[in-house]
Amino acid sequence: MNDSMQWSAPIRVTRFLLNTLFHQALAVVAIYAIWIPISNYSQIASGLSWHVILCTLALIPLATEALMLFASDNVWSQGLEKNTKKYMHGILMGTSTVLMITGIAVEIDRGAGIADYPHFTSAHAITGLIALIFLVFGSILGLCALFAQSLKGFLRPVITKFIHNVLGNLTFIFGIVSLCCGFYTNWFAWYTSEASRMAAVIVTAIICVWSLIHSFISGFKQIQAIMNVPVYRGVPIEVQGVNRPLSVIRLSRHAINE
Repeated sequence: MNDSMQWSAPIRVTRFLLNTLFHQALAVVAIYAIWIPISNYSQIASGLSWHVILCTLALIPLATEALMLFASDNVWSQGLEKNTKKYMHGILMGTSTVLMITGIAVEIDRGAGIADYPHFTSAHAITGLIALIFLVFGSILGLCALFAQSLKGFLRPVITKFIHNVLGNLTFIFGIVSLCCGFYTNWFAWYTSEASRMAAVIVTAIICVWSLIHSFISGFKQIQAIMNVPVYRGVPIEVQGVNRPLSVIRLSRHAINE
């Protein structure tokens, strides 16, 4: 047995454990962010409370799970077929989009009732607005990516999927930055400690990086396909022939040129 085969099982177990810890961290951050407005609902403006609750749930866990859905080591989606994952991704992101837009609309409506209320001036608000803009365009490209084969007469499917990938990543990154900035808004800081906010930012940053790994790898392969650089995928297996040394071959050696 060669070295790659010897270490494959421990690597799979490690990735499984890390993915499990990732989902636990996801739950902790989501509960931390929404518990503050829920537990202090009577003391906080209802519009602000719902803004935090809806936007947090839109980003964590919905958008995060929509990104992790395609990762091979994602615990709950490993057994799903590719087409099923696509539809699940659409459902998760569709729900996330509705919650995000509703949450932002609620906050805008709340501010409209306050004289001289400063709209989109803080780092939290500006990055949230940028995330919303990317979200709208990313959703449009998501529909195009879903029907990429039907639209291939206008644009190569791989280009459509790559643009959707980039817009989705930018939406998620700016959304995470906005969430982290939200931890340091005046009202949130009033109800939390400095240590808890710092821990939340660190864990959220780790969640962001872990969630984007598969998207970045997919984007790199898409760039190679766009540039017509052969990218091969397959399963390496060991072959022990008669009177010949141990060798490794690769099954399904087909270039990715979608």
